[in-house]
Amino acid sequence: FVFASEIRAIASLSFVDTAIDYSSLYEYVQFLSVPEPNTIYHSIKAVTAGSYWLVGEFSQVNHLWYDTVQVLSQVPELKQDAPVLLAAKLQETIAMHMVADVPVGSFLSAGIDSTLVTKIAAACTNLPFTTVSASFSGTLEDENEVAALTSKKLGLHHVAVDMKRLASDRMQRVYPFFDQPFAVASAYALFD
Repeated sequence: FVFASEIRAIASLSFVDTAIDYSSLYEYVQFLSVPEPNTIYHSIKAVTAGSYWLVGEFSQVNHLWYDTVQVLSQVPELKQDAPVLLAAKLQETIAMHMVADVPVGSFLSAGIDSTLVTKIAAACTNLPFTTVSASFSGTLEDENEVAALTSKKLGLHHVAVDMKRLASDRMQRVYPFFDQPFAVASAYALFD
């Protein structure tokens, strides 16, 4: 039995079978990611989100430590002040993650989620705040124009990472940092 926080740590061991799991490969093509507990490797499994493994001498048991359905069943019916409560919780949560003694920023796409987090985060700091986005100029995947406009509207400094600069050899250097295949091309901007 071997465990690690990253799949590549396990896959690097000489005695671990790193044969591709073709069911996982099919799931990747279908879902653009490999759903847990499967991984791209046939002999390596992942602990599912919201759970932990209890490993004994003769057994391994996967325990769910957070069950959304159970939690929601314990929450009283939402009242009309739910949007206010949600806004307060978002503000509190993001503010807790903004504790830093250096300038911070956020990855900004054209989505509402990154826009909301960026707006709240920028308001939580007195330090310079920068937004970063992946630019795929000339393609349908390019969200940089919207991200740049959003950043400008929020009065923030914006940096676009030109993904066309990532040549094939550079992509080969980036791949080992990902444990699983996934189809979020904008993540490559994090390696500029």
